[in-house]
Amino acid sequence: MRLASLAAIGAFFCAFPLKAQTNGTTLPRETGGTVNTAGADPDLNLCTGVVPLPGCPVSFIENTTDSGAKRVPPPRGGISRWDAWLLDHGFEPHFFVKTEATGAVLDCKGPSQVDARNLFESNLTIDLGKVLGWKATKIFASMHNYAGGNGSAEIVEDAQGYSNIDANPGTRMFELWVEKSVLSGKLRLKAGQMDANTDFAYVENASGFLNSSMGYSASITEMPTYPLTRAGGAIFIVPRKFLYLSQGLFRNEPHGAMSISEGGLRWQILSQEMHGRVAIGFWKQTQQFCDDQGMLHRGANGTYLVAEQEIFRQRSVVDSGSRGLAAFFQYGTADPWSDEMDHHVGGGLQWTGPLASRPSDLVGLGASEVHLRPDSAETTNHEMAYEAFYRVQLKRFLSVTADLQLIDHPSGDVMCSRAVAGTLRTTISF
Repeated sequence: MRLASLAAIGAFFCAFPLKAQTNGTTLPRETGGTVNTAGADPDLNLCTGVVPLPGCPVSFIENTTDSGAKRVPPPRGGISRWDAWLLDHGFEPHFFVKTEATGAVLDCKGPSQVDARNLFESNLTIDLGKVLGWKATKIFASMHNYAGGNGSAEIVEDAQGYSNIDANPGTRMFELWVEKSVLSGKLRLKAGQMDANTDFAYVENASGFLNSSMGYSASITEMPTYPLTRAGGAIFIVPRKFLYLSQGLFRNEPHGAMSISEGGLRWQILSQEMHGRVAIGFWKQTQQFCDDQGMLHRGANGTYLVAEQEIFRQRSVVDSGSRGLAAFFQYGTADPWSDEMDHHVGGGLQWTGPLASRPSDLVGLGASEVHLRPDSAETTNHEMAYEAFYRVQLKRFLSVTADLQLIDHPSGDVMCSRAVAGTLRTTISF
């Protein structure tokens, strides 16, 4: 019944007259978590009026020119003279700090429990066109420092991950890659230490959610993404403005490789210019997996679907930006021996600027269910997570998110019918 009700969210995607979507630009990139919240700039989604290029996640939009693609710097009015000098010379640094505290009430364990965590990221984009004269070429590097507990392992004990910045404490290099665009942006090549969720299985209209499953399908086994990226390479082709094709290959630890293929379409509704997209992906792992009977399987594979659509748009009375409501739907499957979670379905709504006087605020409501492999008679075969949040954009550089999640049978525990986790997150970006 739950799967049927969630799947119904996707029905409206076929009900509108469509046309191809046009190009657009965006703001600086942020990572550290799945691409929906920690992996994408918190202010960017389809409802803001920012229209991504086909095949480029919202964090990596490029404005194509006759000489190739280049990153679009922030407006000069919002940066200092020193920042402007760095941009003019091809250097674009950014820093992000996410601090959150969670109070969890688990019916099966009695008293409330509290956990806190902090993620600091520094990243640098170097435009080699300005530095060395190599047109449409850039280098990106980022480092993470994580401190605090792992809430999913220590207090909530859920399978999907109620916080998308949970990790093991420490400082590590997160990404280091080089990217080259040719044919006026129709072909993009990328190689190095990469976060695959930046380019594959991302959900643009889930930027405010904290649950990890809202960023990419939980059924994708060992996705090379936060907190552990992988060395690899990818190619992105945009044969038409409304069509894109992506192919990635990543090394796995301690051996083996993972390939991901994705194709997608973008459109906008004729009358109101409301944007939408659908993406279908296939992934394959080459290493060996052991099933519940102890049999070895060489390799595993799965598929995923992402669909998104703006439902309505509103004009802001404060500025010229757009407000509105957008919906997203996810579906994923995997070989049953590949992972604890071999089936996933989820969806939700995200409203940009719910109040006319606060056009940058976000409010969202979503649900995600995974099918689990029962480990014993004390576990069931599903976990369901419901999430609601409100994010207040206090300043351009500061936001506060209040998030509440109800998790039905965390990790399939039949002795724990539900867990409730309330989280307060502060995000500072500069």
